[in-house]
Amino acid sequence: MRVTLNNINKSAILSLLLFLFLEVLSSSIFVSLSGLSLDFSVLFCLYFCLKFEVEIAPYLILLIQWLHSLFSSLSWSLETMIGLFFIFIIKVFKETLQLEGGRNRILITFVFYILWYLVRYIIYFFKFSNLEYLKSQVSHDLLSCFIITIFSIVIFKLLDRIWGKNV
Repeated sequence: MRVTLNNINKSAILSLLLFLFLEVLSSSIFVSLSGLSLDFSVLFCLYFCLKFEVEIAPYLILLIQWLHSLFSSLSWSLETMIGLFFIFIIKVFKETLQLEGGRNRILITFVFYILWYLVRYIIYFFKFSNLEYLKSQVSHDLLSCFIITIFSIVIFKLLDRIWGKNV
C-alpha cells in the first residue's frame, strides 16, 4: 500500500514503542518465568512485508532489527538481510496470500516464522559451522514460534489500528 512520509511518522513511532514494550516484556517477564525469549521482531517484519510497498518496508525492518539487537545477541544486519529477502518473497506471493480470516493469518505467520528460522539456521551454519548449536536452538525456536503465532492476531490488530488509514 502507498504510504507517504507525512503519514508514516506517528504510526512508525507508535509501532516502535509497541515493539519496545513487547521486547521488554519478552526479555524480562517471559525469560524469568519460563526461560523462553520470544522474538517479536520477526512478527513485526512480517506485518511490514505484508502491508507496505518495497520502498517503505526495508526501513521499517531495519529499525525493528536494530532495536531488537538491543535485547538480543543476534546480528541486526543479518536479520535485516533476511527481512529484505522475505520482502521480495512475499511480494511475489502476495496476490495468492489470503489474509482475511484468522486461520489464514495464523497459518501464514507460522509458516513465515518457520521459513525465517530455517534461513537463519542455514546462514548461521555456514557462518559458524556448528551443528550442535543449531540443534539446541530448534526446540527453543519452535516453542517460541507457537507462542508468537498465537499472539500474532492480537498484535496484527493493534498494528492495524496504529497504522489505520495510512496503509
